[in-house]
Amino acid sequence: MRISKTILIVVSMLITGFTIGFFTAGRMARMRIDKHRNMMQNISLEKQFIAEKIDLSKSQEAEVFPILDSMLTLQKAIRQEHHNEMKNKRKIMFESIRPHLTPDQLKNLRQFTRKQRPPQPPVH
Repeated sequence: MRISKTILIVVSMLITGFTIGFFTAGRMARMRIDKHRNMMQNISLEKQFIAEKIDLSKSQEAEVFPILDSMLTLQKAIRQEHHNEMKNKRKIMFESIRPHLTPDQLKNLRQFTRKQRPPQPPVH
């Protein structure tokens, strides 16, 4: 009797731990993705991140930050241009397949495209 209670407790703890871990892992991954997305949209955050990772001294920061400012601004513009290009290509793709769809499929397509999140506004 005592062994069966112990086994029951261990199994219930394992199931509880698995369930909590399963739901927590997704949230943690999402938080990491959001952190990196925000950093890439905010030049000063990305600049600080780089400075911390390579351990720049104050004198090095004065020399390196102007370079980072110019390059990170360029990278941000390239990302935005790429995003707009992908958005346009996706729109063309859906317009091309629309004539081949049934009314039910068109309804599903409208719901699907409406559910897509708009791009996040840049963080300043």
